[in-house]
Amino acid sequence: MPTISIENYLKAIWHLQRASERVKTKSLATHLGVAQPSATNMLKALEGHGYVEYAAYRGARLTPSGQQVALKVIRNHRLIEAFLVETLGYSWADV
Repeated sequence: MPTISIENYLKAIWHLQRASERVKTKSLATHLGVAQPSATNMLKALEGHGYVEYAAYRGARLTPSGQQVALKVIRNHRLIEAFLVETLGYSWADV
């Protein structure tokens, strides 16, 4: 089971990858509010887990396995958001 940090990175890569095929480290770091070296280290770790293909100065993209995990995370987050709005009465702005 991926850690919360790994899930957050995969989700961010998925969102950023919709705009371009490869996600640059700087874009990822900015999106997550972390330092570029931290993002680079995590990309290397994600590559080790088989979740991304990473090349220095070229960026990263999700592998099929990484995309599967990212979509699972996004789906779970959306289900929780829907529960908060529909069952507990929160507004979408609060969620």
